[in-house]
Amino acid sequence: MGTWDTIAREVAALGTPDAFDIVRREKIDAVRQKTGRRLVIYATDFANPLKNQFAGNLTSITFPDKDGFDEVTRNLPQGAAIDVLMHSPGGLAEAAESLVELLRARFTSVRFIIPSIAKSAATMMAMSGDQLLMDEMSELGPTDPQMVLVRDGQTIQAPAQAIKDQFEIAQNEVNNDPSKLPAWVPILREYGPALLAQCDTALALSHRLVSTWLRRYMFAGEEDAGEKADTISSFLAKHGNSSHMHDV
Repeated sequence: MGTWDTIAREVAALGTPDAFDIVRREKIDAVRQKTGRRLVIYATDFANPLKNQFAGNLTSITFPDKDGFDEVTRNLPQGAAIDVLMHSPGGLAEAAESLVELLRARFTSVRFIIPSIAKSAATMMAMSGDQLLMDEMSELGPTDPQMVLVRDGQTIQAPAQAIKDQFEIAQNEVNNDPSKLPAWVPILREYGPALLAQCDTALALSHRLVSTWLRRYMFAGEEDAGEKADTISSFLAKHGNSSHMHDV
């Protein structure tokens, strides 16, 4: 994968207003010529602190993304092979499921390319591929789904397991020292009474989807497909596991 510096030099060398777009299209064409497959790119600028602060859910996988995937794939040859290049922090498990269903209904072979980062629901989607291409710079992350919360008038996202862990910490601290309850009340009040159940449901869904997709696609036809799928889905579901998963 090219570095920011090498690509910036290519853009600067052209010296035209549309230089960035020209270089971008050249890189896309280079990938397609190498693979011989159609290429769909799903990338967000989530690593940019300013974009993350003000864009909110616009950098995450959400239901409106289905319209975008539909738009860019509806005129491609149905039943063909396709590559999906992903750079995403993840998002909603249900939205990822919707996107995978769309891709799998239209293409017989789906391969995911992760040049840098695909976390959470993006990792889930990657597990639905027949193949997964990564290099030493690529990262996957736990499939711990993100929960959308409203805090101080702002919409934020937090990992489901992290929310459950915080509830457990609060419960243990209050049980051991009731005087700490007032400190926890403002924090826990923002979550709402149904949030723990929603977290459990989201975690179960992500685990089930990853296991099903691995068994059905990446490990299809293998005698131990079920065992491998369950092992990987269980590993990815654990929030504290390493994010560098080059051997998947």
